[in-house]
Amino acid sequence: MQLIWMSGPTAKIVSISITSRKVALTLAIMALLLLIMGAVFNWIGLRVAIDYSPEFAQRMGGLTSQTEFDKANHEYRQQIHRMQQQLMQITQQIDAFEKDKQNFFARLGIARLLSGATKSSAAPEPSAPLGQSGNP
Repeated sequence: MQLIWMSGPTAKIVSISITSRKVALTLAIMALLLLIMGAVFNWIGLRVAIDYSPEFAQRMGGLTSQTEFDKANHEYRQQIHRMQQQLMQITQQIDAFEKDKQNFFARLGIARLLSGATKSSAAPEPSAPLGQSGNP
């Protein structure tokens, strides 16, 4: 197929032949150009969204800025610290209850019966980190 174009008053004639190779090459170049433009717009859009609307970027893609990440990390560390303090308080209360129980049974005179049944060897120690038992 051939395309013939005649220009204005000078009557210049330009003839363009259209082949399947030229059509395929043109389509491939256009597809590549559109893909590159889409990637650039996506990259620019994410940068703008993170800078100007971080909550929108968080909802859309789970992205967070460094300041938001640091803030969330600080809050989690505070929660962990509070939980560790609660764990220590509860451990101290359990130890106090255990001492009270031992004193109560000692007053009754049956402490020697409970000497082997007070602590199981499979139970983790209260001061050991979670997931580690007191036995090696």
